[in-house]
Amino acid sequence: MLKLRDNIRYVQFILILFVFLEAYKDTPFGMWFFSHKMLTYPAFLVLFFAISIGIGALDKKYIRTAELGEIAETNPILMDIKKKVDEMHENS
Repeated sequence: MLKLRDNIRYVQFILILFVFLEAYKDTPFGMWFFSHKMLTYPAFLVLFFAISIGIGALDKKYIRTAELGEIAETNPILMDIKKKVDEMHENS
């Protein structure tokens, strides 16, 4: 489920970039960007992947860790397993 959510985020990110580029198509930046396709498209792809890796690293470090902790606390089965493991550590 988490992998599917990540894939949906990347698709949304790509769509946002396309909307952004389409909105700026008639501006001086957009005209320059689309007139120098051989230079700007590869640079844009590298920038996109760098931003994606950065977002993924932040998500993994901060958001996903907190989410997994919350899920573990609210799931009664996982809490039961945690209690049993804690009891085993106390008894040994």
